[in-house]
Amino acid sequence: MNRPSSLLDFNLAYLLSNDGRVIQVAASLQQGGILAVRGSSGSGKSTLLRTLARLQAPQQGEVRLQGRDWQEYSPVQWRCRVHYLAQKPAVFNGTVLDNLQLPFQLSAVKKQKRFDLVAVQEAMKRILLPAGMLYQDARTLSGGEGSRLALLRALILEPSVLLLDEPTAALDERAAQAVWNLVGTWLKEKPNRGVVLVAHAGDAWDSSWDASRVSTLDIKPRQETGDSHEQRCDTHLRPAIVV
Repeated sequence: MNRPSSLLDFNLAYLLSNDGRVIQVAASLQQGGILAVRGSSGSGKSTLLRTLARLQAPQQGEVRLQGRDWQEYSPVQWRCRVHYLAQKPAVFNGTVLDNLQLPFQLSAVKKQKRFDLVAVQEAMKRILLPAGMLYQDARTLSGGEGSRLALLRALILEPSVLLLDEPTAALDERAAQAVWNLVGTWLKEKPNRGVVLVAHAGDAWDSSWDASRVSTLDIKPRQETGDSHEQRCDTHLRPAIVV
């Protein structure tokens, strides 16, 4: 059997803002694969996802999407391809439908993608959201409903990589299972997709997917004593210039 080709490769060093510890990680996400990020609370798991999404810059390192350096993409182009779903995703003014259509107002998205209302309605059913919710004020949604809305908003952009930061933390068991099933279906629909995720303890995400697709990355911060930038980061990592 042929080994799946690499989708996302990264080799990064970044600092934890709370105590100045350095995180240095290197990993590859295969096409059709899931990379589960593990570590203790406050170890920098969410920081890694935000860094991969270009929401904050690393100290040093590089990231490649299917062999192409991330600095070759504009921030909007990158985030359409590598999409980050935060623990508490943003919900904007307007209806649920307005929120789902919001990314399609960006010129970079308009040129390449079309909003498909029928597909959205079908996906809503699969994650246990009623179709009538489309016209509800998004600000009245519960935390769990807002999380599922944000997931839909991400999926309809058809990114290559989903960065999921505890996406089912606010959901009950039934809704959480529906979310993982939807993500699993999305992953299988096209070969050039992958998921990097942080899941909370006790989450049943791993029971939803083929174990052969899953790899793990353990985050272990180390305390640094040197004062200089060069002392904190290994010399083989090149400085990162991202916005």
